[in-house]
Amino acid sequence: LKSKRFKFDKITRLPNKNKNGPEIPVKIQFTDTNNTDLLIKTGLQFDDIHFPDECAQINTQPQQCHICLDIGHIAKYCTKQQKICSKCSGQDKVLGCDKTYDEIKHHNCESPHLATSDQYVKYTTTKN
Repeated sequence: LKSKRFKFDKITRLPNKNKNGPEIPVKIQFTDTNNTDLLIKTGLQFDDIHFPDECAQINTQPQQCHICLDIGHIAKYCTKQQKICSKCSGQDKVLGCDKTYDEIKHHNCESPHLATSDQYVKYTTTKN
């Protein structure tokens, strides 16, 4: 990349989530957006080998805990001990919950939607 005069900050090797291929994902952070746009359009070429590329997908979803189902932290940092059902707000798990969809209520806002739904007011305000 330096020989082609691409200006970049760093190159990082990423873990390969797709174990079916020989490819090794790499993250390249460019200092110039023109270089980024050019590389996205043309791909990366080393000798006779062409490497397709793609722009990174940024996660815009707010973090939600799978224990207390609140927005703003993940289960690893949750201080609650008891899991909450995202369907009925009870102390059971969703798979074992016998409530019907007419009985659904969010545990914080008492609205008739799942706790994992994007209809939760705090979810929509955190997302924007």
